[in-house]
Amino acid sequence: MNLLCISKGKVLQEDLKKFFSKGVGDKQDLIFRLELYFYAFKLFCRRSVRMDDGHFIIYLNDSLLEWNLIKLVMDDFTDFELVIEAVKENNDVLLNLNFTYHY
Repeated sequence: MNLLCISKGKVLQEDLKKFFSKGVGDKQDLIFRLELYFYAFKLFCRRSVRMDDGHFIIYLNDSLLEWNLIKLVMDDFTDFELVIEAVKENNDVLLNLNFTYHY
């Protein structure tokens, strides 16, 4: 399953880059594809992906993150900068993955 995700991830990265740099593509479709991509790695979202102005945020429904999963994601999103943010929400500490494309 992860090999399928990896090849699809590179295609998704290219589609995101086109959307951010040239405005080509459908925002809702890209959000749906991002959520499916992370779901395939068992990284579940607690709310919908937010996308605007060259970046997107994945709101994870967890406070722990396995390095090997992040490494796989970063192997696909090589043109994006990742910042991992811990936030307190309803007395739980949860993680957000902030991806930025510098174009």
